[in-house]
Amino acid sequence: MGLDAKVYCDCFEKGRLNVPERFAGRVQLNWTGCVELSSGDVDEIVEFDDWRNTACQHDEGILVHEWLGNTAGVATLRSLLEQLPSPPDFILERVIYNGTHCGDSINVSELDILSREVEQISQTRDPSVKHFYLQMKGLVEASQSVAKPIVF
Repeated sequence: MGLDAKVYCDCFEKGRLNVPERFAGRVQLNWTGCVELSSGDVDEIVEFDDWRNTACQHDEGILVHEWLGNTAGVATLRSLLEQLPSPPDFILERVIYNGTHCGDSINVSELDILSREVEQISQTRDPSVKHFYLQMKGLVEASQSVAKPIVF
């Protein structure tokens, strides 16, 4: 078990997908920014998932994907960040509050505070925190570039 974060691409919105005729009018974005089929039977959904996995240059439509760590690694990272003179509260409460959360997100409207806290930890010397900083910086930049949430 572990913690993953990702940002979906905007190829669908930018018209960079050649949607097969059989899915025409039924392709939509869900709350994560991922392309999904609005209706269909099991066979169509399986076929759609196969198509979606290669529908653009981004594997499965994912612009950026970061594995933030396993449960123990996230707990260690959390402990390191809690010990900073000014702990990054938003990161602690919304990103690494545990090592296995999923189904939640950081909305585009929350990127400013996340970005400030990511920059705040950039000067930390610990290699684990440095690596986390680079991961989060990439996720924030990707999210801003496509105006889609960071999803866990």
